[in-house]
Amino acid sequence: MNKKMIISLALLVLFFLQGCATEIQHIKQSEMSGDSAVKIIEQVIMEQPSKFRPEFVTVTSDYVGIGSGLITKGLYYAPPSDYSDISMSTHSTRSINKRIYFNSIGAIKLFEKREWFIVQVFSKEGYKYGQVYTRSKTKAMRFIDAINHFKANAGNG
Repeated sequence: MNKKMIISLALLVLFFLQGCATEIQHIKQSEMSGDSAVKIIEQVIMEQPSKFRPEFVTVTSDYVGIGSGLITKGLYYAPPSDYSDISMSTHSTRSINKRIYFNSIGAIKLFEKREWFIVQVFSKEGYKYGQVYTRSKTKAMRFIDAINHFKANAGNG
């Protein structure tokens, strides 16, 4: 190979490596209460860019429920009768599409790609449950701490 070809190949490799994510070692930030852990999980998930953000998230001591499905809102109208005036009520339906049980979580990995920090959550069997995007390294670390808080307090799955 000539010198020009080697330089071209090196630049091509660097170009492709720019798009790769770099794994970052998690450093525990601090202990937290269950209430703080719930708030951190909800906040980080809901602050994601809209194309990754679910419609809602619910966090219990057993699981994270993520709803990206249908949310319906309705208005019910009942005409007046001899016993009541006009009756109106509203309702909404939300469906949890995915539940990630804390006692089923295995590895949690943190990556940095460009200006994003990506937390990937895996099952004990190595299946990727999902990932969360944030621009804050501190929030990514706290998110992992929050998941680990519930993992430590979950029963065996």
